Amino acid sequence: MAVLTCLLIGLCATFALSYDPLQVCKDIKVENCATWKRNGLCNSAYYRRYMKENCFKSCGYCGDPCGRPDVAPSRGTYDPTALRGSWPWQILLFFNEKAVCGGAIISSRWILTAAKCVSRLEVYRSKFKVRVGDDINSANMSVERIISHQMYSGSTLYHNIALVKLSSPIQFGTYIKPVCLPKDGRYVPIRTKCFITGWGMNTQSGTMHQTLQQGQMPVVSRSDCAKVNTFKFGQSITDLMLCAGHRGRTRAIGCHGDIGAPFVCQTGVSGSWELHGAMSWGSGRCDATQGYTVFTRVAVYRNWINQQLSRY
Repeated sequence: MAVLTCLLIGLCATFALSYDPLQVCKDIKVENCATWKRNGLCNSAYYRRYMKENCFKSCGYCGDPCGRPDVAPSRGTYDPTALRGSWPWQILLFFNEKAVCGGAIISSRWILTAAKCVSRLEVYRSKFKVRVGDDINSANMSVERIISHQMYSGSTLYHNIALVKLSSPIQFGTYIKPVCLPKDGRYVPIRTKCFITGWGMNTQSGTMHQTLQQGQMPVVSRSDCAKVNTFKFGQSITDLMLCAGHRGRTRAIGCHGDIGAPFVCQTGVSGSWELHGAMSWGSGRCDATQGYTVFTRVAVYRNWINQQLSRY
């Protein structure tokens, strides 16, 4: 019966393979979606995934356009304090009421962060909270599910990426919006000026900031990053990673409390901001002269992200 129904509605398997949960807001089965919606299929547990794949717009799965802040970011290289609302996808992750990591909103229910923040703690999801928006006094949201990449290594920091599903949808507005994800495998050109944001510390023994901080950092080549970071810290730089920084010409660097923090570049459609990195590691002394900040390169994980979002 299930197979027959699926065939009558459409080629479910074919569309499932090409489904992008963060696709442009549109319906694939335009001629049928209105009827199916009236018949209650959008809210049917049995058909929900199929309706997401084919009636994305009609079923109301579209959110605010990604990567477009209502408040233009300050682009000054030496201006570390962010304007409120200029990075509206920023989140702060708490564990046992302590701020531990950063992350980015990628849809109304999903946050992207680093596996280092949540690995082996997935069963303790009730102890995690997510603070959305860039106001450190905002309300916290509960967590329904945590998914660390299955191949994450704490020793090499390979596959340092994780997804956090919220228990309820985020209400988007002026100060809270999702960031865009890059196309699968996309590279950011060397020397592209991108931004890291977070509430992390300035120094190894410092305290978390009370206002969101930003730092403009150019993307550097994998070979240049390896010459410095691998030599200094003994960690390999792979194609799963992206490096950025000034090597001390500015103080912009990811520090303690910034793990998982978004690294965004204005490379999307019509200049929208894309999430090209989640902070993974760097100088333990938060010293920009020691080396570059290393991020998980989000673009190589698009298929993995899509699989998790469509599964849950």
